[in-house]
Amino acid sequence: MILKKEPTARILNYDANLSFVYDVVSDQFSQKFKLGDKISLPFLNFSLKPIEGFGNRTGKSFMIRFDDRSRVVSKYKRVRAVSIPGTSLLDVVLTGPNKSRLVDYLNKSVEILAEDQLKEKTNYARQTLKFIEDQFKNTEDSLSTIEGSIGHFKQKEEIYDLSAEGSLIFSKTTELDDIQTDLVDRLEYYTNLENYIKTSQDFTNIPAPAVIDVEDSAISSSVAALTGLITEREKLSGKITASHPSLIALNHDIATTKNILLENISSLKKVLQLSVSNVQKRINIYDAELKTLPKKEQKLLKYQRRYAMTEANYMHLMQKQYEAGIAIAASMSDITVLDKAKDTGQISTKPRKPFNYMVGVLLGILLPLFLIIAIEILDTKIQTVEQIESQTSIPVLGVVGRSTAKNGLAVFLNPKAPVAESFRALRSSIHFLFDRKKRDKSKTIMITSSVSGEGKTFISINMATVFALSGKKTVLVGLDLRKPKIFGDFDISNDIGVVNYLSGQKTIEEVIFHSQIENLDVITAGPIPPNPSELIMSSAAEELMEYLKEHYDYIILDTPPVGLVADAFELVKYADATIYVVKQGVTQKGMLKMINDKHAKKEVSKISIVLNNFKVKSEGYGYGYGGGYGYGYGYYEEEEKLPIYKRIFKRK
Repeated sequence: MILKKEPTARILNYDANLSFVYDVVSDQFSQKFKLGDKISLPFLNFSLKPIEGFGNRTGKSFMIRFDDRSRVVSKYKRVRAVSIPGTSLLDVVLTGPNKSRLVDYLNKSVEILAEDQLKEKTNYARQTLKFIEDQFKNTEDSLSTIEGSIGHFKQKEEIYDLSAEGSLIFSKTTELDDIQTDLVDRLEYYTNLENYIKTSQDFTNIPAPAVIDVEDSAISSSVAALTGLITEREKLSGKITASHPSLIALNHDIATTKNILLENISSLKKVLQLSVSNVQKRINIYDAELKTLPKKEQKLLKYQRRYAMTEANYMHLMQKQYEAGIAIAASMSDITVLDKAKDTGQISTKPRKPFNYMVGVLLGILLPLFLIIAIEILDTKIQTVEQIESQTSIPVLGVVGRSTAKNGLAVFLNPKAPVAESFRALRSSIHFLFDRKKRDKSKTIMITSSVSGEGKTFISINMATVFALSGKKTVLVGLDLRKPKIFGDFDISNDIGVVNYLSGQKTIEEVIFHSQIENLDVITAGPIPPNPSELIMSSAAEELMEYLKEHYDYIILDTPPVGLVADAFELVKYADATIYVVKQGVTQKGMLKMINDKHAKKEVSKISIVLNNFKVKSEGYGYGYGGGYGYGYGYYEEEEKLPIYKRIFKRK
């Protein structure tokens, strides 16, 4: 057998619950043992016992692992002691995979419990016996020493017996010495008891006399009453608060009993002190008579008196030792095993397959259900048209699906795609927002949103495109002066734009650019100005709108988000219809509150909502609103299918 060790090892003494570091002499230990032999090492004591079938493995190597105490104890934390109603019996239960180990553990646990209970039960008697044995040994040594001294004195002084007068004095003083010793012992006990009661708070370990008998019934009854009250308080303290009336009353009874006990002890101490004083006076009288005897006889009498006192103490201790021994020997544990744990051949109760299957089915249904509900509750973003309709009274004009085009010109690049058809549907629906009187006149459409990133520029570009492709002369005006975007999709420079006209640097003709789309002109925002709001509110902006209405059938205004700046509201007066863009999965539900307030106060009229970037799980888009419209992949030309890795990493 070979045990490899580190140069130092942490050793645990389980009996004393102590640990220390052991300095290993060598980092390897080698010695042969037989199975069943006790292996005693400086750091470990154990033995290996063969089990059934082990003989077939003789000569093979085995690795032995020793778990630490905490790990072993944690395996047996599931022990349950169930009380049987109406009896003083306990049913101890433990479940686990190894029946033999469980049987051994339960039986050994009950055995140790019985031993500990018996040890606790006889703890006072054993402590008394230990004290008596220590005193007995000292008294025995003193008695032997005094006896030797008396023999030596008699031989040296040639005096062997006391005179009649000396014998009388010896008899009387010995009797008084015994009385005084008993009184002093009692007085010392009562003093210790008094000090303990005055200084202690819980009174759970009231000192009991070791070698005397408490004859005063008042003291004994008071101590018993105080102990009972303390025990009752300990039981109640774990169930009720300190301010509970019953606990307050119990504390009052404890204080009263304590005061009564202290008064009884004080009275008894005074009586004992008086008795000790009287006995001492009588002893002094005999000591005076002792001085009339010859010197040799006086000394012999003192030796014999001392010997008699020690001998009496010796006999008293011997009697108490005998009584304590009988008390320990006669004590029995209150724990009796009626039926030991044993393997009765019962089959395993685990795993409980029907129960596990039922739990699995329930979890498979409930967990996804709870997850879906949690997602719905915690999702604060708009996902469907129904959610928009529940948040606002503003009508929904339609939905626009997700585009896979390489830039914002989705209708121009893929005119047969579902996204292009959705803009044609918007073009048809938006005519219902115009006044009949303006059907044949120039119409201005303002497009805005709550915040940046909701796709209002994408909607502006493609709305302008569908009007231009239908043969209408259209102009797209970039009025988002703080964050211009439209110029990039048309490959136009943003160096010159509407800012240059509004600030008087360029004429209207100089800021209008022709795009690659027939009938569509573009006016970019131009350089970012320091005062965009002032430019939009200037008279030049009104002149620009008048000019555009004279030369174009449709004017599409790409304006700033109304949730961030107020510029868009300054442009409402020019608009014949307003489109408010909401993006699926981006726009917060609470963002609609502001536009709701404006609509309710009539500050914004002829407004409708478009749900942008809409996607459903089914193969195709479809939505009916008003007269109704719909489109799907089965009817229109599908957009180019991207490889799966490109679709995963594609920018939304």
